Amino acid sequence: LVTDGELDSAASFPRPGRHLAARVAATGAVVKALALEPGASLKSIEVVSGIPPEVRLHDEVGRIAAERGLRVSVSLTHEREIAGAVAIAEAT
Repeated sequence: LVTDGELDSAASFPRPGRHLAARVAATGAVVKALALEPGASLKSIEVVSGIPPEVRLHDEVGRIAAERGLRVSVSLTHEREIAGAVAIAEAT
């Protein structure tokens, strides 16, 4: 569900599980925002740490977004026992 880059990024924080949970939530939000079909590669969606976080779409998911003329932005949140994300797909 998460990319190697996301794993590496999370490992740099004191509580990596919280950061990974937010990225899993973001992946689900991106799937919904792009209305992806079942079977789309979830590892093609990468959330890069930053302010704001950046969504990088690779391979099949990147092609789908490009064909539809969409870019995706996300907002992440996480607390001790809960994580959430919102994704917005906008025309480029």
